[in-house]
Amino acid sequence: MSRSGWKKWNVILKVLIFIFLCWAIYRQVFAKSQATDIWQSFRQRLVSEQVIWLLLNVLLIPVNWLLEALKWQQLLKGFSNYPFTKSYRLFWRGSP
Repeated sequence: MSRSGWKKWNVILKVLIFIFLCWAIYRQVFAKSQATDIWQSFRQRLVSEQVIWLLLNVLLIPVNWLLEALKWQQLLKGFSNYPFTKSYRLFWRGSP
């Protein structure tokens, strides 16, 4: 099978896995009518002091991604000289 044929099957498999996972999450949360209970529990536990920590964590996630990309750029420097933009894309893809 050609390389493009494998890529097509790879995409199809990823889409099927995504659909299955969405269906499984839907069954676990929404089909059991627990969505409102889960949301109410989340809102009760989320007090103003914790909102600051939650927002701080959400804001620091992209910083972590940038640091990970820089780390991989430095680790691969001995093998190939990737620019930062390519190392960032490779970080998201998971392989060089």
